[in-house]
Amino acid sequence: MTHGICLQWCASRLPASVRMPACGALWSVLFALAGCAAPPPAPPPVNPGEQAYELTAGVDAIAADLIAQIQQHTARTAPQGVAAVVSRLQGPPPVRQAVIDPFIDAQNGYGTRTTQRAQEALVARIGARDPTIRVAALTSGNLDASAFVVTGALSFEAGVRGPPASAAGGSPRQYRLIASVSDARSGLVIASSSAWIADRNLDMAPLPSFADSPVFLNDSYAKGQIATARAAPGETADPVWFSRLSTAALLADAQAAFSADDHRAALGLYQRAEARSDGKILKTYSGLYVTHLKLGNVAEAERSFGQLVAVALSENNLSIRFLFRVNSTDFVADSRLVEQYRLWVRQLAAQLARARTCVDVQGHSSKSGSDEYNDKLSLERANALRRQLQAEAPALAPLLRASGRGSRENLVGSGSDDASDAIDRRVEFRIIGCAQPR
Repeated sequence: MTHGICLQWCASRLPASVRMPACGALWSVLFALAGCAAPPPAPPPVNPGEQAYELTAGVDAIAADLIAQIQQHTARTAPQGVAAVVSRLQGPPPVRQAVIDPFIDAQNGYGTRTTQRAQEALVARIGARDPTIRVAALTSGNLDASAFVVTGALSFEAGVRGPPASAAGGSPRQYRLIASVSDARSGLVIASSSAWIADRNLDMAPLPSFADSPVFLNDSYAKGQIATARAAPGETADPVWFSRLSTAALLADAQAAFSADDHRAALGLYQRAEARSDGKILKTYSGLYVTHLKLGNVAEAERSFGQLVAVALSENNLSIRFLFRVNSTDFVADSRLVEQYRLWVRQLAAQLARARTCVDVQGHSSKSGSDEYNDKLSLERANALRRQLQAEAPALAPLLRASGRGSRENLVGSGSDDASDAIDRRVEFRIIGCAQPR
């Protein structure tokens, strides 16, 4: 926009008696604002690249990258010409709010101590780097008042360096922190970033509301959250994730109440989520299950577990958290879990028998042994659980088969044989076609 046009705009809006003095003053202001020119472009994004960072340094690199991309997006969509001048004359830019969907472990859908640590650090770094962006917790009120949604996950995958994938070698695997920022109204992803994490011993213990979850929460919402965290700027956020954000806000409130040992408040929030049309999901029923257990409502806990199994079977994604001892077909020796496992087997057998669904009981093992040994052990685990299910519901005998997947479908694959790779010593259930008449 030229200076002459600026003055014409000024003259068209002021009385004649004050027109020239005011326009002269505006002329000075316009020079100070670079002569009505558009604001200078934001600096290019700072790509964290392929190096590995300590967790806090990786979060700092991601924050810088996200802020640079948000500023570029803002510069592209900001008012131009006279509208830009008027906007800048009105004062500093307004503070925009972003909500943050709690980060998860991409392998199991849980919030962990490390995902929480990374999330809290990112909130602090964004606020320190750009005071015009305020990051708030995901709640229903905050979501409605927000311009952006931040989400992320910590994934264990083939990386730039790290422990070998197996004793024989293979692609190295390590943790990668991924995050994105989406427009809260349109669902457009406007910024995304990631960084490899050099730390080898991250604390991946589940947060309190996930610690007793009977299933791994790799459902459609978690998958959509991870897909959105990986999405490139200009892509659209996963529609399942984006459409369920208001329910996710209720669940985040419930998780916070549970962590604060306010189990009655948590129960009410989980029940509100269940009452929503999009709230009948794994995280809701897992939360109801663990909360009822805390309150001593055993019958209600069992009902919630049965509903959880039904939802998981409908998504063909039932990975019950039966924990096995290392190198054994016995469940872990934890008296607290013994009664829960009986409940799980009872409800699982009832649900499968009611649905007359044919299922492949798939056993898995961690990566620490030989392939031959792991195949044998994983099959033995599957058969052990199949026998327990058939003992509860003999009608299941023709509907169940067992198979061993060894360590070929590890989700962590570290072979550490501790709590961090417990998910690799699991049993899953896959719906299959029935060969016999039903």
